[in-house]
Amino acid sequence: DIFYIETVKQTHICNVVHKNGIDCVRTDISKLIKELSNEFEVVRSSTIANLSAVRSFQDGELFFEDGSSCLCGKKYISQIMKLVNKRVFI
Repeated sequence: DIFYIETVKQTHICNVVHKNGIDCVRTDISKLIKELSNEFEVVRSSTIANLSAVRSFQDGELFFEDGSSCLCGKKYISQIMKLVNKRVFI
């Protein structure tokens, strides 16, 4: 149900974007990635995405079923493209 999680700049807060909206949690994103399933990957230094929820990937941007999207950092693009292309889009 979670699409992606991103840090709010200069805070210890993360926005969790999911099918029912957005929630905020107080956490460190580097610790959070260790607790999530292998469907989640770091796509930017400040963003974790649920690759199983990705509906399309264009020009370095991941799109989800609710219309939300997040950018993929340049250093992560090739790895994320490989992982996303292995999945079947609904």
